[in-house]
Amino acid sequence: MKKAYLSLAAILFVAINCLAQNNYEDFWNKLLSNDRAEAEKLIKKQKSSDIEWLLNNEILRNETGKILTSKKFLDEFLSKEEFEYYLFAFWNKSFLFQDYLDEGFNNQIFKTIDDISDHGVAHVDLQDALLYLKAIKGRHKNDWDAYYNYNDKINSVRQWQYCGSFENLNKSGLDKFYDAETDSSNDSKFDARSNGTL
Repeated sequence: MKKAYLSLAAILFVAINCLAQNNYEDFWNKLLSNDRAEAEKLIKKQKSSDIEWLLNNEILRNETGKILTSKKFLDEFLSKEEFEYYLFAFWNKSFLFQDYLDEGFNNQIFKTIDDISDHGVAHVDLQDALLYLKAIKGRHKNDWDAYYNYNDKINSVRQWQYCGSFENLNKSGLDKFYDAETDSSNDSKFDARSNGTL
């Protein structure tokens, strides 16, 4: 009897999980075969409030030539609890920060930066990335105080200490541990095994 209940519970668990997830395979097949009209019909038919549907719909918008960030999309995107995970993944897509590495910055990107910053993010790497973009915005607008202020807030190593150079004549320097790697005090002197003590 116990086995029957466990089997029934396992079957129900799998069935519920299968029904709870949206399957966008047909949508992607149509989109990747450039049948955008059919892909649009499929995505509209599967409309839901989850973040995956929202992103798929926005990707479809981009594929149909609507490449500017939509305020409606951004507001809905930021309202989702798990948006930070997708923000990392879609960082350089045209519906978020565009491809600023190749195309540079513009007012639309700066507006998106402000909207996301105003909403707030919890992940420290995202906070630092947004601070960096805000610093770039300050530099772009010739607001040097903002540029330096935002850069100072980024969590990074600011003071480096150098020690070297150590022998590497036979390319074995990376395979050996030198004293400087285990003792980081400024008082110690290290044998460079070629250039005296450092």
